[in-house]
Amino acid sequence: MATQTDPQRNINIAELIQKQPILIDKKQLLRLRPLSARTIFELEKQGQFPRRFFITSRRVAWDLNEINDWVNSKKHTNMSNKDA
Repeated sequence: MATQTDPQRNINIAELIQKQPILIDKKQLLRLRPLSARTIFELEKQGQFPRRFFITSRRVAWDLNEINDWVNSKKHTNMSNKDA
């Protein structure tokens, strides 16, 4: 698959998209991760889960890249604990 570029600026569109945050709402988060809303809230309070942020006065979102980084860190932590 060829990557698209802007010929005037020589920007790789795929790289640009990867750098953009992908925002997800609570429903999407709960579908993606096997955690309850209460568990997510408690982990956020303890600083152990990516924080939600307001995108409007009544709407919150999470950055999907931060969520994925959190999952990967948990995987690596669990793998390290098994090796010990």
